[in-house]
Amino acid sequence: MHVSPVLRASFTGDLPHSRRLEPVTSSHEAFHEASSCSARLACSTEQGIRRPCAGAGLEPRPEHRIEHSTSLVLGEGEEALLALERAHGSSSAHQWSVLCEVLAEIRRQVGEALVAVADGQRRAAVADEHFLRERSKRESADAALRADLRCLGEQFRGEVSRCASDARDALNSCVADLVARLGKLQDFESEVQARNEALRQEFRVECGVSRSSHDQLLQALSEMRHAAQLETEAHAVAVSGTQEKVQKVEELLTTTARQHEERVDQIHSKFESLILEERNGRERDASRQQDNVEALRTVVSKEASGMSRDVRLLHEKLEEVASAMRGAMSAQRTSLEDEIRKVSSQNALLHGSLADEAAARHLADSQMALMAEDVGRLQGEVSALRQADEHLSDVVDERFAEITRALQAHRERDAERGRVVDSLRAQVDQERSTRVAEVGGLQAECHQLAVEAARLCAGLSEVAQSTKDLEDVGAQKRAEIVDEARRLHSVQADDNREWARLLVDHVTSDVRSKCEAACGEVKRQLLETSENLVGEVRQEFVSEVLRLEALAQGVGVAQATTRTQDKEFFETQARATAEKVRGALEAHSEFGEALEQEQRRLIARMNEGFAQTSTTCGGLERRVHHLEFNMQRVRGHLPILFADR
Repeated sequence: MHVSPVLRASFTGDLPHSRRLEPVTSSHEAFHEASSCSARLACSTEQGIRRPCAGAGLEPRPEHRIEHSTSLVLGEGEEALLALERAHGSSSAHQWSVLCEVLAEIRRQVGEALVAVADGQRRAAVADEHFLRERSKRESADAALRADLRCLGEQFRGEVSRCASDARDALNSCVADLVARLGKLQDFESEVQARNEALRQEFRVECGVSRSSHDQLLQALSEMRHAAQLETEAHAVAVSGTQEKVQKVEELLTTTARQHEERVDQIHSKFESLILEERNGRERDASRQQDNVEALRTVVSKEASGMSRDVRLLHEKLEEVASAMRGAMSAQRTSLEDEIRKVSSQNALLHGSLADEAAARHLADSQMALMAEDVGRLQGEVSALRQADEHLSDVVDERFAEITRALQAHRERDAERGRVVDSLRAQVDQERSTRVAEVGGLQAECHQLAVEAARLCAGLSEVAQSTKDLEDVGAQKRAEIVDEARRLHSVQADDNREWARLLVDHVTSDVRSKCEAACGEVKRQLLETSENLVGEVRQEFVSEVLRLEALAQGVGVAQATTRTQDKEFFETQARATAEKVRGALEAHSEFGEALEQEQRRLIARMNEGFAQTSTTCGGLERRVHHLEFNMQRVRGHLPILFADR
């Protein structure tokens, strides 16, 4: 609060002696000095009230203004003035003492007013500092809030730009992926076309090979039938030759027996005189002849055992040939079934490849059209791909039905071929039974030959017995008979050996030819097996390619799912960031509201302080006005006091 230095000096006694109020020369000067002090006090009080309001950027309220019309009741001053009026007639010394008391009371009241004004000014300065501090805090909080909001905005813009760049990169990668997939699809279409052409060529070649193999099979069957007929004829010729040889041996034996009987008769007729002479030598010769007969018997038994062994070997070889033919027929049947399965699988693969080619061509055309129209129509492309997948599934179902019908037809043809193979098997079994019958006939013929050989041995034993009976035959005739018998036996043995050799050679040649035929059949089966393996490898390759295509489709679906998940993740992150920013904004708004409430409370407290200060200042002003009123009353009474002078 501003107080005039003259007034302060006048109340404190700091003015020069000429300006002090102690020696008041006149009542007019005292009254003028009191009125000027009251005016200055009122002006300084009003300025002290206005200054903190202006520093705070506020206007003083109407209740803060000082009302100059207010009156202050001072009991002591009134009593002093009344005492002064009563002492009107008294002496001047008494009047002066009363005036000094009044002035002292005024000085005391002005000092109290100055203390109250200084206290109000101090409180106003404290309130001003507190208000400035709160204002600086509010400004710093607002600046921090703006900085936080700016940072959050920058982060949000960066996040949005990053999400946009990620989405743009994802879209570009998706477009590049689609372009790459389109290129791969075009390459795959060209590869499928080339593979289809190669499969068609291979199918044509395999059809030609199957036709040629079928023709070769029919030719082999006809050759087998012809070979069987030739073998049957050869066996019949061999049997007829054997029968002729047996007849020749029988005729030779009969002629030999007849000649022997004739010679025996001649010996009996010619050498009866020599029996006695040759009896001793006959016993020795008889023992020697017995030894020779035993040796001949052993030789004949060996020849018979050799023939039986040859016959058994022949029977075993025939059984092996029959088993080989049976195995060849079964292998041929399995090869035919494998060929049928191969043809059916090739047909199925061809139908599948044609269906896949048509579906892939349709899909490639649709994708090329969609890519040519607009890259941004990804949703339309997805719907077109779904329609293409549905169309492809329908085409696959139709092709599957066609393949099922084709497999049914192939199964019917397989059943027909099985019936043909069964008829061929019946024919082979019939031929085998005929061969077994022929082998049984050969065994019977060999048994007859063994019987004839036994009969021949019996005849030889009879000859030996007859030679024993011929004691009178001479040594020369006996030697001739023995030589003739040995010659006949050697001739017969040579004939039998030659016949056995021819039979063995014939059987060996037949077995060799059959072995060569079996080797050729094995080679053909190996070739067919290799072709089947090549077909299976081709089928596995096609199935692997189809699996890779399905895997590629699965990878595409997985990529689409991953892109969708990434998009959802980015949207979730953006929503979470937006929620965080919204929460931060709400928190800052709440902080701003709390700060505003605190400011309102501070302003209310300051207004309360200003109201208290204004009340105090109003009281002081009323006291000053009362003092001024009293001074005016004193001014009215001064002429009365100083009238005597």
